Amino acid sequence: MFSRRADEKSTKSWSNIHNSHRENSWDTQTNSGQLDQSIFLDSPAMLTRTGYTETGYVAAYFVIWVATVNGCLRSSSLVDRGNGCNVSSIPTQSGFDSARLEGLWYVIGMNRFWVHSLPTSTQLSSTTDVTVRYKLQKDGHLEIKTSAALFGVVCTSNMATGRQGDDSHPGRFTVTFNSQIGRLLGDRAYWILTTDYVNYLVVYSCWKTLSDGSCNIHDTYVWVLSREPKPLNKHFQSLVDSHVEEACITKDEILEVPFTNKCK
Repeated sequence: MFSRRADEKSTKSWSNIHNSHRENSWDTQTNSGQLDQSIFLDSPAMLTRTGYTETGYVAAYFVIWVATVNGCLRSSSLVDRGNGCNVSSIPTQSGFDSARLEGLWYVIGMNRFWVHSLPTSTQLSSTTDVTVRYKLQKDGHLEIKTSAALFGVVCTSNMATGRQGDDSHPGRFTVTFNSQIGRLLGDRAYWILTTDYVNYLVVYSCWKTLSDGSCNIHDTYVWVLSREPKPLNKHFQSLVDSHVEEACITKDEILEVPFTNKCK
């Protein structure tokens, strides 16, 4: 069982405020009745309206995103995890088989989505209904589709491509995100720490390695996934916890991701 979100009580108030504002000021649907949007895993959603983009919201989300990224990259108080947490020594799945990973996975726990870098007082760190669908391509690359209810309100999705770069570490992928902001950020690590392919999966990514080889705590991403949108049993949870700790993240840092069936 993962920790409850620290901002759980504020989620409802943010959702109500955002929904109320959305109903009173703009229409979120296109002519087809579907929400038209694009999102990179750690980027703002692009909320569109027939004929034009809601530039005010796009600008606001983009400013928040830029401030978050710049704050993480330039902070003078980067957290050092210690020499025992060298990124290159973090173990990944041995004998990894991409074909067996195919299909839908539910993110049941994570230490952060992009907005988790913001202060909880902003009430923006509510992300629900996160899923990842993997599909093996003919060229051997892994297609990765991530979907979520951003802020627990707006359903978003994005495609990415994962490429294995080291035969000695088949679980280590380099991912390119297929969005404008994602391409600007460049490739990112996407490592499979452990999986049994049918029950649990742990994904790790370090976005900033410090001088001692450890990962900056604010740029460390660990996601725990399951084939079903419910907590793992005690046995599988124990296995997951041990691998999470090998990535220098404590199990208490992994927050439960709610599923509310907002996105279908």
